[in-house]
Amino acid sequence: MAISTPVVLGYTAMHLAGFVRFGLAVSGLFALAEREKRVLALIFMLGCCLAVVFVAMVYGLSQWVRDAMTPWVFLAGHALAGAAVVGALVYFHRRLIREFPTAAE
Repeated sequence: MAISTPVVLGYTAMHLAGFVRFGLAVSGLFALAEREKRVLALIFMLGCCLAVVFVAMVYGLSQWVRDAMTPWVFLAGHALAGAAVVGALVYFHRRLIREFPTAAE
């Protein structure tokens, strides 16, 4: 497949749509967690499962990824993304962080 403008725009549109859908789903879960604190434990478990699936995917595709970028770029990207997610959680859902230790009760 040759790299062309329509291919890049299609790839970008697919990723944008996927991230928007995922973001709306997660924001709905956090809105539900504001009312029902047990949902917070579900969000944590979902995040852990998604992290394991992603690491397994990257491990499976490591031959291609290794040629495209160094491990430091990969780790730095994930560290920045994790910091952004934690920052957004602290900013928008400060009360949920205080309630998290009792969420599984």
